Formats: sequence, C-alpha cells, structure tokens
Amino acid sequence: MFLFCSFANAQDLNFEDLENAPANSAYEGDIFSEDELASLDIVDALGDQKEAVEQARTRILTPPPLPKKEDRPKEFRAVVPKDTVITRLSDDKDFQISRRIQVWAQEIYPGSQTTHLLDKDMNPIFSARSVLVVPIEDDLKLTPSINPKITYDRRAGLKYSAFENELKLLVDFNWEFESIAPNFWNQVFNQEMDSARGERLTIRTFYNDQRLPLKIGISGSYQNAIASGDLFEIKWTSLFIGPQISYELWKNDDFQIELEAGAAKAFLSTARTLNEEYSPSSYEWGGAAKLAMDTRFGTFLGGIEYRTTHISLDQNTTETILSSQKESQSSASFSVGYRLGFNL
Repeated sequence: MFLFCSFANAQDLNFEDLENAPANSAYEGDIFSEDELASLDIVDALGDQKEAVEQARTRILTPPPLPKKEDRPKEFRAVVPKDTVITRLSDDKDFQISRRIQVWAQEIYPGSQTTHLLDKDMNPIFSARSVLVVPIEDDLKLTPSINPKITYDRRAGLKYSAFENELKLLVDFNWEFESIAPNFWNQVFNQEMDSARGERLTIRTFYNDQRLPLKIGISGSYQNAIASGDLFEIKWTSLFIGPQISYELWKNDDFQIELEAGAAKAFLSTARTLNEEYSPSSYEWGGAAKLAMDTRFGTFLGGIEYRTTHISLDQNTTETILSSQKESQSSASFSVGYRLGFNL
C-alpha cells in the first residue's frame, strides 16, 4: 500500500513541477518523507524520459557535401565590391574587404546563392553571397589581350583604335525675317533711308558628336532685301557660305536652348537701283540664340540673330559717291525653322 501511494504521488507530478521544485531537503520533506524518497526511483525515470524526448525533438542539420570539382560550374573572373563580407572556409571566420578586388570565382552549383573565391591554384578559400560577386568575363573580352611584360611605344602608331562608321548630322532649315540698317547704301548713294527689310533662307549642317562640347558645321543662306527712300530704291541679293558653331546652353525633355556663332562670305552678290546694276563684295559675322522644341511631328526651331555685314563696292557711276572709309551694316532677324537628324 505504501508503494502504491508513493507511485500515485509521483504520477501526479509533471515535468514543470520537477523543474521548478527547490533543490532543498526541507521542501522535499514537505512532499515526501525520507522513507518515501528512498522508493521514488520513478522520479529519475521520468527525468530520463523527458531528456530522451527533448533529444528526439532536436535535429542537428549538417550541410550537404560539396559537389566534386569536375562537376561544379566553370570558374570565371569577377569583381567583389568594397565592404563585402567574405567568409574564410578553413575556420568559418568573416572578413569585410576594404577595397574592390578582382578574383577568380566559382559557383557551388548552377544558380547557387553562395560563390567560392579561389586562390592562384584555383582552390576555394573564401565564400561570398553570389549577388555580390559580379562577373566581368564579357567586359574583359572587349579589351585586347596585352602582354604586361612588353612595353608598347605609342609613338610607333596606334595598333588598337576605333572608328565611328556613321556620320551623325543635324540639318536646320530656317526662314528669317530681317530688319536692316542700310548705312552703307546711304553712304554710297547719298541717301537717308531709315531701314531696310529682307528675307533669308538659311540651311545649317552640324556634325552631331555628343563627345564634343561644340557642334561644328557649315552655313549657307540666300538673302533678298530692299531699301527705299523718297525717290530712291535699291534691291540686293546675296548667297553667303561660311563656318558655323553651336553650343547647347540648356536642355530638358521637351526643348533646348542653343547659342550659335558664325562667319560667311558672299560668293554671289548683286544690287540694283532704278538705273544701274552693281556687283558688291561682302562678308558678315554674327551670333544667334535658338530654341529647339521636340514634338511628335519633329523638332521645330525659333530664334533671333544679330549680324554685322561689311560691303565693298568698286563700281563708280553717276549716282555713287565712293569713299575709302566704308560703313558697315547691321541687321537683326527673327527665324522659324525645322530640324532633321540623320546618319550617313
């Protein structure tokens, strides 16, 4: 009967009671007598049972073995960025690299999240996250294979060079409306004309290379102008051709502002009054500000331009007063136009 009661009392205890019970004889005496404790081997059995259950629930995971070297993906050259954490395989210790390094690397298997970093004998010594190991094989194929033991003399000629096969051009078509101060014609014909008006068709072609700060090109313009006084009228036409440069001052997604400058010489020039016809020679230079707006229908242009024209006339008639001191003429114009871009 005594053993049955002791067993019943022991069965009423659970694991929590055993764990939380104070390890002192006084407490043990409050539950069991000394005679009862001698027969409670079942308590030790319950403790052993609990330990066995906890060990059964604990599973120690071991990493799968690495594939054989011949079964792993091919080695490749890669760059590991600065501050990347790499792990030494020999002792599983982590390091943070202080600068970007170039290494030979190899994935554990295709698409693995961990990549091994190799030594000079192609043996893995470190590991890193695959996303931080950047392959550079394709980039290195773009550079020529140069022997580092050979000194190359650049003065001997360019062995490696590149050429642009396409000629990128921009062509601007502008229709200009000019207001001209006819100082030269007033001097030659002894007139007091206040102003003259003219129109121009201007075509400018630029080499469009984004590597250059300036666009370099050529300009051609055909001018048709007229000036008149009370009893006098003169009309003149000129074909100007000369170099032109353009600079992109400001740009956004919809439009850009450009500054242009150029000079030109009149290869064809005629002037007519009511009585005579003349062949003056002239050259000009000027600057312009242009707005280029990109639309679904192409690029439209608008701009203003200021020019100074120097004219020379050697023909002497009854209506001319030639002087060694020549006046120059200035003009301001407003233009509208359209831009085409194409490659040759």
